[in-house]
Amino acid sequence: FFYVEENGSGVQIYKNDASFPEMAVGDRLHIRGSMSTSGQERRIKVDKTGLIESQGTGTHPDAQKKQLSELGLNDVGNLMRVNGVLVTVAEDRIQLEQNGSTLEITLASYANIDVSLLKPGDHLEITGIVRPFAEKIKLMPREQADLVVVQEPTPVAAGLTTTGKEAKTNQEQKIASLIAAASGTILVIWVIRHFVRKQH
Repeated sequence: FFYVEENGSGVQIYKNDASFPEMAVGDRLHIRGSMSTSGQERRIKVDKTGLIESQGTGTHPDAQKKQLSELGLNDVGNLMRVNGVLVTVAEDRIQLEQNGSTLEITLASYANIDVSLLKPGDHLEITGIVRPFAEKIKLMPREQADLVVVQEPTPVAAGLTTTGKEAKTNQEQKIASLIAAASGTILVIWVIRHFVRKQH
């Protein structure tokens, strides 16, 4: 199977024998088949009477950018780009965190993605197809280039790295401590600024 996108909406193209014509990312296609749904995912099933025909090279599809908290089932089939802090790493999946929200990134074998140089605390920008799994969604990168390390881990005390969720908890604890220690005659306002290197 593969995915096509038209006017910002993606759909899976499925063919039982997986016999597809020569094509490349960005090509425009004429497709004839039967519309169906598989696991909350829209699909065009191309059978023996169907058609997949190239109509020439188009423009490379642009990924839509969203926060992790904004992703939902409405994004299934779409090419999306997200960023966050790497929490866990395995050969077939990684987990990303951003301001308390998490997302599992599925690393399909056909994508040939090497995670050996990734480590928890890395700030990543990841592009991929949104797919449904049970009642949740996951992101599936297409190739190695879809994973970009935009910032190395920032060491803190005892060599640890702090995710967005942990930073928020630490900030709340600091504020609680200040309130508990404040006298009735003095009000101290602390402004805590987090500097984050922007992605380029």
